Amino acid sequence: MDISTIQPYLNYLILLFVVALDIWIIEDSLRRFINKLFTPIIVVLVTFVPYLIAYLLSGSPNYYLLLSGVLVWLIYLLIRPPYTLEEMQIIEGEQRLKDLQKKYYEYELNKSGRICPVCGLPVEPDYILCPNCYKKLKEKCVQCGRLIDSTWNICPYCGKKVVRKKEDEDINI
Repeated sequence: MDISTIQPYLNYLILLFVVALDIWIIEDSLRRFINKLFTPIIVVLVTFVPYLIAYLLSGSPNYYLLLSGVLVWLIYLLIRPPYTLEEMQIIEGEQRLKDLQKKYYEYELNKSGRICPVCGLPVEPDYILCPNCYKKLKEKCVQCGRLIDSTWNICPYCGKKVVRKKEDEDINI
């Protein structure tokens, strides 16, 4: 079998391969780019203009078509976004949901008063100190012994006025 007998089939095979590659690039770019016209026009121009120039100049455009098609494919693989537009919408939606959940969690903690006013760490209602920043949260009433907020000036349980010393403000651990 002589190479000249399979040359027409080889030409069609190369043309079919490059057209299939261009169709894949165009289909993929339509899912990944907002501008739907730019990439398909560039792909067709960059693929087939060298083919037409080579055909007009030499009459044997096979390898130029294959080279330009593979070159376009490689360049497209380098510049294509990692996610489709639909995947980006899903990722952005998930991020918004996470932000809302975080804000709701912070809101619930602030509403319940179970958050340290200094560092924001969740604290239990019976904590005297914040385990993270050592901020004094509560103190014991000297008369009834119940825990009261460190910012209160009077015990709501027994009515005893709270007297603070300057040393009690900061705790060094």
